[in-house]
Amino acid sequence: PEGKRKAAKEREPLELFVQSLVCERLYMEEDEDRVLKLARKLNWQTGPGPGWLKKYLLDLNMHASYENLYLIASLMSGLAKYRDMFVIEVIDSLLENIQSTIERNDFREMPLRVRQAKLLGELYNYRLVDSSVIFDALYQFIGFSGPTAYRSGHPLTAHRILER
Repeated sequence: PEGKRKAAKEREPLELFVQSLVCERLYMEEDEDRVLKLARKLNWQTGPGPGWLKKYLLDLNMHASYENLYLIASLMSGLAKYRDMFVIEVIDSLLENIQSTIERNDFREMPLRVRQAKLLGELYNYRLVDSSVIFDALYQFIGFSGPTAYRSGHPLTAHRILER
């Protein structure tokens, strides 16, 4: 029925460009240098371009295949040289998303959680996160964000566990 059909959401041309940049061109061309150059041309001082880039980088349900998550990490590694605060915000949002999916504990979000963990591992491979962040995330997975997860990646915590 035509009366029940939802109207398509009007999107700005810049948002459509950022969406196609991250969701299509990054995977089809597998040329992250070209995508990196186009992402660097966004207006970083004013405008919603970086917000949309962050949104589509973290939207792992819609576009990201498990095998190609390294392309997102590679793009973020290239952006870290020029926009380090943006990359820190994206990593922080990724960790918050991991925490919130663990707290909700919805079985329908398991594929998303696996992709988030894989992306976190790829960020470690590109040296964007430290091993303490990885261990904290692993302890969150094991302890379901309970008291066992606090500062689990810190070396003193590891020494205390080994001394027991």
